[in-house]
Amino acid sequence: YGPWGRPDMALYKFTENIFKRKKIHIYNKGNHTRDFTYIDDVTNGIIKCLKKIPQKSKKRKPLKNPSESNGPFRIINIGNGNPVKLKMYIKLIENNIGKKAKKKLLKIQKGDVKDTWADIKQSQKILKYKAKTSSETGVNKFIEWYKKYHNKNK
Repeated sequence: YGPWGRPDMALYKFTENIFKRKKIHIYNKGNHTRDFTYIDDVTNGIIKCLKKIPQKSKKRKPLKNPSESNGPFRIINIGNGNPVKLKMYIKLIENNIGKKAKKKLLKIQKGDVKDTWADIKQSQKILKYKAKTSSETGVNKFIEWYKKYHNKNK
């Protein structure tokens, strides 16, 4: 998430609806968690990947997990590693905008996962990667961009 983010994503939709005084739909009553990763942290992680190219193995054998391939590639999770309750994320948006959201609390959607987060152990070990942007800072930066981009005044 971050500036120039997709309008169909939660942060953008919530922000837009709060500014327009429209209801935001909150599934699972906001009790699930998500591991929001700020775009600058993702970009830094990708750059670290480019500087740490895996070596090709001379041994060729079938492996169960493609992320453990003996080929000159690997799959690494670049995320935040710090899940946040959706309720808290919405509160950060409200605080940055200075307006309370009109909320429509809904039950969890069929097929939705209650909690998700990035396991960044491998990226920490191989790349010395760690996300630096807290949710508070990331949401603040997004709201600043949104206001400027959409000519919103307080």
